Amino acid sequence: MSESLSVRTSQFHNHYDPYDESLHGFLLRLQQLHYPDLNPIGVISQSGGWVENPFAHKKFEHLFMGFPDHELLEIIDMTRMIGRENNNLFDDPTLYTNRISTTFLSGRNPSKVRKTKGNINYCPHCIRDGIEKHGYGYFRHFWEGHKFCLIHKSPLKELPVLGMKRAMGLVRLVLKGEDPGETIDIPDGHEEYIRCLDYPKRNFVLPIKAAPCLTKPFANWVIKGCYDFDAEICDKYDLSDVRELCIRATKNISLSHKSKILLSKIYLVLSRCESTLMEEFYSEEVDFVLIKIGPRKQGVLREVVSKAKGKCCNQCMKYECFIKRIGSYYSLAKEAVTFNFVSENSYYMKRLYMQGLRVDNTSSYPWSPIFINV
Repeated sequence: MSESLSVRTSQFHNHYDPYDESLHGFLLRLQQLHYPDLNPIGVISQSGGWVENPFAHKKFEHLFMGFPDHELLEIIDMTRMIGRENNNLFDDPTLYTNRISTTFLSGRNPSKVRKTKGNINYCPHCIRDGIEKHGYGYFRHFWEGHKFCLIHKSPLKELPVLGMKRAMGLVRLVLKGEDPGETIDIPDGHEEYIRCLDYPKRNFVLPIKAAPCLTKPFANWVIKGCYDFDAEICDKYDLSDVRELCIRATKNISLSHKSKILLSKIYLVLSRCESTLMEEFYSEEVDFVLIKIGPRKQGVLREVVSKAKGKCCNQCMKYECFIKRIGSYYSLAKEAVTFNFVSENSYYMKRLYMQGLRVDNTSSYPWSPIFINV
C-alpha cells in the first residue's frame, strides 16, 4: 500500500510540472530574469536561507499586475493544505486572499530585517529535468522543509548558510544544473515520508461561511432546541455551558476566538445529527449571497456565504462584517444554492478539488460540512 501510494504521489507531482514551483522560486526566477543585479531581499534572508514570508521587491511589482488574482493565489498557496485554518463557521472567508496584496502588490519595505524560514533545499535531478523540459530549472514547493524528493525518491541537497550574496551565487549555479560544490547531503527521509502516507488525517471543511449577523439567530435557535437535540450533542457538551455561551451571543457580547470555535463545533455536531432541524433553521433564518473577493475583485475568486435573513448589509453596524467591507454582493435564491452550485462558485472548494483530496459529503444539504483526508 505504501509503495503504490508513493508511486501515485510521484506521478501526481510530475503531472503538475512546472506548476509546482515554490513561491520563493517563482519570485527569485522572475527577479533574476528582469533585474539580475537586484538583491533578492524579499526572498533570501541576510543569513542565506529562505525568507519566512517572501514578497516581491517593489521595483518589480509591476510585473505581477498582468497576472490574474487567482493565479497569484495559487502561486502563494501551492504548499498550503485546505481545511487546516480559518475554517470555523464565523471565520472570514476572504482571509485566504489577503496574501495576494502583501506578497505581490503592497510596496513592502525591503530594508526591514526578515526572519529566515529554513535552508535552501533542492533536488539536482528535478533541476535538470526542468531545464530539459522547459528550458529553465526551478525550485519545487515540496522541497521546503523536507528531506526527500517525492519524484526521484532520493535525498535532497542543502545549500550551506553563508549569507545572502554567497547563497545567491550558489543558487545561480543550481538553477543552471551545475554542482555548486558546497552542498550538504541531507539524511534519507524516505521511510519517514512513507509512514506519513500510511496515516492520512481526517479533517472537515465548511463550504459556506456565515456572516457575523448570523451569530445571534444561530445562538437563539440553539437555546430554544437545546434540550431536544440528539443525544450526541448532550454527550459531547455540558448543555448549561452551551446555553451560557449562546446567551452571551444573543446579547451581542463580543465572543472570543475560542468561543467562536466552540460555536462551530456545536454547529458541526448538529449539522450531522440534526440535519432536518438545521435545514429548518436555514429556511427560516438565513439568506445566501455571492461575493467577489481578492484585491481586484476580478470574478474568478468568489464565495457563497450566508447571512441573517432580510439583513441589509449596507446598513450593518458590525465593523467585522466581511460582506460590508467588500461593499457589494449578489443575492441568491435558496433553491438555487445546491451543493453543485457551491462547488462551482466557491474558489475555496475548487482549491480543495485541485489538491486531489477525497471528499466525503455528510448530507445533501449545501451548508453541511464535508470531510476530507489531509
